Amino acid sequence: MGSRGQVGIGTLIVFIAMVLVAAVAGSVLVNSAGDLRDSGMEVSKDGVGQVTDRVNVLSVRGKVDVIDSKRVLTGLDIIVTPGPGANNVNMSSMTVLWVGSGGASQMGYQGRGNNTGYSFGSKAVLDSDFSEPVLNDDSDVVIIQLREGNRSSEGIASGFKGGLNPGETGTVLITTGSGGQTRVDISVPESLLGKSAVSL
Repeated sequence: MGSRGQVGIGTLIVFIAMVLVAAVAGSVLVNSAGDLRDSGMEVSKDGVGQVTDRVNVLSVRGKVDVIDSKRVLTGLDIIVTPGPGANNVNMSSMTVLWVGSGGASQMGYQGRGNNTGYSFGSKAVLDSDFSEPVLNDDSDVVIIQLREGNRSSEGIASGFKGGLNPGETGTVLITTGSGGQTRVDISVPESLLGKSAVSL
């Protein structure tokens, strides 16, 4: 009878140990599942932001000036509105990348009406609640202003210095703070004679 009791106690101890191991393993699985869920939600939010938090381009205008006795494009006015389903798009956290035959220039936001050197500026066309530089309504319309800038510096100069010649092409990549991107392809008309501005 004594040996049976010892076997019974031993079996009970083994059973309790197995229950404890199963409980610890279950707890680890539950915690891992929670961490994966939280991580997945963060990735999902980032992904949605990259898709929806962007701008739509309504139109692009080019500013024409005379530099060194020839007519060239010295500025771009890119008219934008928030993309469908976009949350608040803050232009102060936006970057604009210009890529052309003369090189590439990445610019940050300078402010309303400021658009020289290493930066781009903005000008509100329609902003009923005066929220610029934040686009917080589908009806907001803002001009992103790029200029040839200070021709003695290396800011916009690396890709935009001296302006863009007739027939020249380039690309503007607008990236919001959440990573949403909008690409704008620019093609300067073959002739700028007699023009002070052109639609692109």
